[in-house]
Amino acid sequence: MTINLTEPDPSISPPAGHVNRATSAHKKRKIDRACDTCRRRKSKCDGPKMPDNVCTNCLQSLKPYELGAPVVRGSWKDLHLLQLQDDPPPLQSSSSRSEIKYPPESKSNPRRAPHLLDSLSSPGSASSEEPANFDIIEIESLSGLAQKLTLRGDETVAAEPQPESAYARFHGKSSSVGLVEATQRFKMMHILDALERDKDTPRACPDGFEMPPGGPSHRRPEFWTIPQNEREWEELHMECFDLFSFTVAKFPPPDLAMELIHLYFLHVNRRFPLLHQPTFNRQWKEHLHHTNVWFAAVCLGIFAVASRWSNDARVVPEGATIDTGDLNWGLAGWKYFSMGRDLFEVRRSLFYPATLFEIQTYSLYGIYIRGTPYFPLAWSIVGLGIRKAQDVGAHRKKVYQDTPTIDEELWKRAFWCLVVFDRVECALLGRGCSVGAEDFDVDIPLEVDDEYWEMEDPSMNFKQPEGIPAVVGAFNQLIKISRVLAFAIKTLYAVDRSKILFGLSPPRWRKEVLEQMDTALTQWVASLPEHLSWSKQKEGSPYMVDAATLQTSYHLIQMFIYQPFIPPFFSPSSSSKHLSSLGFSAMDKCVESARACARISETQTLRGLLAWPIHIYAAQICSVVLLVRIWDLKVQENMMRANGVEDVKPTIQVIEPLIADVNTFVRVLEWAEPRWGFISPFLNSDIVYRELPFLATQILAAALPSVPALGGTFGKPASIPNAGSIPIPISTRVSFG
Repeated sequence: MTINLTEPDPSISPPAGHVNRATSAHKKRKIDRACDTCRRRKSKCDGPKMPDNVCTNCLQSLKPYELGAPVVRGSWKDLHLLQLQDDPPPLQSSSSRSEIKYPPESKSNPRRAPHLLDSLSSPGSASSEEPANFDIIEIESLSGLAQKLTLRGDETVAAEPQPESAYARFHGKSSSVGLVEATQRFKMMHILDALERDKDTPRACPDGFEMPPGGPSHRRPEFWTIPQNEREWEELHMECFDLFSFTVAKFPPPDLAMELIHLYFLHVNRRFPLLHQPTFNRQWKEHLHHTNVWFAAVCLGIFAVASRWSNDARVVPEGATIDTGDLNWGLAGWKYFSMGRDLFEVRRSLFYPATLFEIQTYSLYGIYIRGTPYFPLAWSIVGLGIRKAQDVGAHRKKVYQDTPTIDEELWKRAFWCLVVFDRVECALLGRGCSVGAEDFDVDIPLEVDDEYWEMEDPSMNFKQPEGIPAVVGAFNQLIKISRVLAFAIKTLYAVDRSKILFGLSPPRWRKEVLEQMDTALTQWVASLPEHLSWSKQKEGSPYMVDAATLQTSYHLIQMFIYQPFIPPFFSPSSSSKHLSSLGFSAMDKCVESARACARISETQTLRGLLAWPIHIYAAQICSVVLLVRIWDLKVQENMMRANGVEDVKPTIQVIEPLIADVNTFVRVLEWAEPRWGFISPFLNSDIVYRELPFLATQILAAALPSVPALGGTFGKPASIPNAGSIPIPISTRVSFG
């Protein structure tokens, strides 16, 4: 919902026929005039008879006693639709205003909660020497005020939010906020019209406008401020700052902190550009983590994530060792995550809108927890972050300015990181996305490297030099291909498919959806710039890791969309009925993609350029697909033998390359196992055979090449434990069809 703020034209003259009754000779002024408040209320004023000339009404309402000069009358139809503000606009110079008296017990004007529109006023309106600025606002505007305040506000100041900002929230078109604002405006117009009918009541004009009683300036604090007991529930008290001080004291030493920051921007932020490095470095040098709780939480998230790439023993919790007595590197960074989690718990808030730093912590903690045995929790953390971002309107394009700023670009990055992480987590866990593509319209991040955001010449800000590809371009390509992933989750993997046909004919909808996604993937590959194309990479290219990540993502998503079409195992035919008209097998397509991932992982491993997370996921998923294909070949052989067909044993030339690719993935997992705590179960052959108990009993006596790394051989599998004797990680419960 857009906000249209325009200032009235100062050249507009008073309406024709205007008469200044203040200067009419035949109109006698009363000696005892009522104060401005009583005149507006049409109530009796006893100010001249009271001590200090302050009337009873002003004493009771704690309003200043104003005896203003006569003001010209006119019709409210001649007025602009005025901005609703809490406080009266600043008065003009002292020579044109009358004395303002306050009740005796009040030393100054009573403090009132600032209205949401206060922060939108122009700088000049804050001066008492300048005329008030009144804006024409669309009826929809109130629904967008929360976004503006949250996105434009200062994110780096005090750790204690202001209670008055608690209700700054984003409201969409279906919200009733627009109707409430329209009602307020019509109420004001009605009051002005009623006042106009009184001949003795002066016309309310923009230069002296004040809301009548009952307007926003008379907000009752019990409805517009958070009660103390609710604030205590949110733990906004001194205990939080005691914990904050204790946590900051436990930060890593300066040398280790700088190393971890460097590793984070080298290995993580390049893939997922959540932060702006120059801005973060400046905030770190200014010791913002000593004064801002959420920035301290961001720093702890960085330390935790980067610890997986560090060889410094100080990142491992004290006393964390494995059976051999060596350090347990799988817990690297856990102590920083734990401290950040404690800060997160005490600073959690349901009443206050999220800040940029808070949204960034959801991404960082989601990244870290994804590499632990508790990886399913990443889905919940990221989902909560998306809801927090939507709460402040970060998902809407119209809350951002046309001219890019650092804060707004960081908001876009933070939101898109959450969206991509959410889609990946949902695909891995078999759950629905937290936000659909139709629920947001924010632009993708600008393809400008961090060093070009702030230049000596402001006109050159956010301009990428020609001929230099932006690093963030790889992330934008990942965003684009993740849309195919999200569409597959919503259609092929929908729980109730009858509600997502989108006009497609039921008999053909699966085929049509598959064709659309296959076409989208083909177009995505064709649109990749040359420096991000895997097939065009040259030795030593700085974009090789980016190209490998994108190409691996492409193959994983291709497997994801074909996986539902793999027919039930152990059927006479391994060709999918749904794909028979397309002329190829879904299983063959998945095997082809899995083998392509093996080639990429092998190449990256030899060059030492492995981007661990994406290749770990590929090794887990692709190895299962290849093993299923091997067992499928054996089952077909068994069935054909049962039907009396002899000499049907699959040739060693067919199975041997598949086993070699499985070994490639096993090496990747073994290499990454010390740093990633969730890998060990996948290297246990018992898990594989537990997933395929029927296949294990159908293995023929004919020996196949052994795979020692998996334990046992394909010809003679390892012993199968009881079904309930071992835990099965969530992501290993693979189902096809």
